Amino acid sequence: MRNVLEEGWALDQGFRNPIVEITAHQGARSTGGQWSRPDITVVAIQTFEMLPTKHLDVVTFEIKPADGWNITSVFETAAHSKAATHSYLAIYTPEGKFPETDETVRILEECGRFNIGLVTFDEPSDYFTYNFIKVAPRLEPEPGDLDQFLRTQISAVGQAEIRKQTR
Repeated sequence: MRNVLEEGWALDQGFRNPIVEITAHQGARSTGGQWSRPDITVVAIQTFEMLPTKHLDVVTFEIKPADGWNITSVFETAAHSKAATHSYLAIYTPEGKFPETDETVRILEECGRFNIGLVTFDEPSDYFTYNFIKVAPRLEPEPGDLDQFLRTQISAVGQAEIRKQTR
């Protein structure tokens, strides 16, 4: 899924040279407490022809297996939005369809309330099976929260690349 986000989704977003890291597995290292580690984080620095500054995007993905998601998954994803410009709940749907139930209706409502995106996918390695049901709107986290997140979640190599791209 990391490769799909880097080679498919990030390109569709217009991200050049994105830093895409699996941030879920960091051992016992302290990264900020419960729900502080998204599964995958994408960092991209963009420039625009008519704008004088560089723009930093930090997009988090909380990934849930077919039998491992519920309303709590939304709250976990929302916790990531404290330090991200966009946060997504990504749910594996091997049968290709997000079921229509009372719980999924509530999940969609809560995604809207917390300004997080929802994506389902049938095959993690096939970008064409990804369905962005709700696109995450851009949020503006506090600069200190964003800086702390990048320092605790992104690898030293990734941090060096961010510094290089933002100069």
